[in-house]
Amino acid sequence: MGAPKATLDWHGTPLAHRVAGILARMCAPVIVVGAAGQSLPLPPGVETAVDTAPERGPLEGIAAGVRVLAGRAPAAFLAGTDLPLLHPAFVTALLAALPGYDAAVVAVGGHDQLLAAAYETGLLERAPALLAEGRPRVAALLDGARVRRLGIRDVAEPESVRNANTPQEYRELHGRPQPAVIVSAAGGPPIHVEASTLGAAAAHVGWRSGTRPIATVNGLLVPADPATPLVAGDIVELRAGPG
Repeated sequence: MGAPKATLDWHGTPLAHRVAGILARMCAPVIVVGAAGQSLPLPPGVETAVDTAPERGPLEGIAAGVRVLAGRAPAAFLAGTDLPLLHPAFVTALLAALPGYDAAVVAVGGHDQLLAAAYETGLLERAPALLAEGRPRVAALLDGARVRRLGIRDVAEPESVRNANTPQEYRELHGRPQPAVIVSAAGGPPIHVEASTLGAAAAHVGWRSGTRPIATVNGLLVPADPATPLVAGDIVELRAGPG
């Protein structure tokens, strides 16, 4: 890519912030793995892990993340930082497909989308042993595992797997319309807008800069942070906060 993917702009917020914020809707804890000394722009409450050998590839990062997860969850959704179209419905579908299997993955053109997939944490815990054996590819996790493979038509929001590996792919994805959402403010009429963040949606209804509203997305309270990510189909409501 020529630059750290985590800090690439996505309509006003870094990719790492966007992906972590989307995952935080249905996953806890959310753990983001970065290189030693790397400053990661993340939402409040997101935990971090340090990948001390990033040159060894994603499996090394998985090993670092699993150490921080430390058995706190029986299953995990593994996401690359370059998934700007990731949608909660896609994550939910993969996690719902997981019971009875070690991994639930979407196959596109015969290729497993391993960095947008659900795993039993016990399977991810094999990462250090695979690295010690000189097998650094993420696909090695699936050797001998019970894998549920889904087609792209079997999941909601299948474009969630679209990633940005090259500057051209990044420009193409960035040039797409922002998510179509519905926003209303202070009891006003709902309007249909395109907005990737809470701040962008608020601007469409004339919410004054510097005002910190109470915000809900799909009826659930969310941080009153302009960088809070939105996805297609979200219903945003804003009202005045105290003070």
